[in-house]
Amino acid sequence: MAKYGQAVASARQCDPLADVNPCTVKVEWGLACGCTTFMSATQQTAISQMADIKKEWAAAGCGGAICGPCQQPTSGLCDADGGVGECIDVY
Repeated sequence: MAKYGQAVASARQCDPLADVNPCTVKVEWGLACGCTTFMSATQQTAISQMADIKKEWAAAGCGGAICGPCQQPTSGLCDADGGVGECIDVY
């Protein structure tokens, strides 16, 4: 579970000074309840790690949670908080 959290944090990292918004990859995130979010297109390795960990988690028989509806973001935005960029969802 910690590896999944690390992959999510890495996938959200972005460059707030980029000429083009990097937060354009819409992915399902969360192990139990898969809501969608936007991640950085420059972080494909971390996005792949998230998918691989989720597959392993499901193959191990984990899950079965009852999930409520998710609010669907319309886009992502690279937000600079203290100079560090992180993709945030826009609703």
